[in-house]
Amino acid sequence: MAPRKLTLAEYLRDLWLPSLQNGNLRATTLASYEVHVTHHLCPRLGATRLQDLNRDVIGAQRFLEIEARLRSVLAGHSEMFERRLTLASGEVRDALFSYVPDIEDGQVRGMYGLVRDSTALKRRAAGQQEALLPRPPRGGAARERASGPGMHGPTAP
Repeated sequence: MAPRKLTLAEYLRDLWLPSLQNGNLRATTLASYEVHVTHHLCPRLGATRLQDLNRDVIGAQRFLEIEARLRSVLAGHSEMFERRLTLASGEVRDALFSYVPDIEDGQVRGMYGLVRDSTALKRRAAGQQEALLPRPPRGGAARERASGPGMHGPTAP
């Protein structure tokens, strides 16, 4: 198909995914990419021609948020950053973005992007951080006040 008529779905299914089947990725990673392409990207943006993917497709506000990073990648620099996303369902998720320039013969031809859901990781880290915070003694001060200093009678929990 002529590049000007190539849709995102055709590119992802017919060119990009097959290019990854060279054995450099774990089978689970490749399967994850296939799920994202089939269930998320193609249904929403698959009919969009590659040449038409621009700020109008992703939204002006989101484009403004990532424009500097896109320009940096297209200048030959890798970018990695985190963002909190609100899905169409209203669910809030954390994501880790990696943008890497596609460089051939010293020229940037485009970029690769990988987005990983980091919500579970963030929640675990927040739980570990909370576990490190000092906790008040379990009723220790209350017990001492109730029984008096030096008294060792029964105490309520």
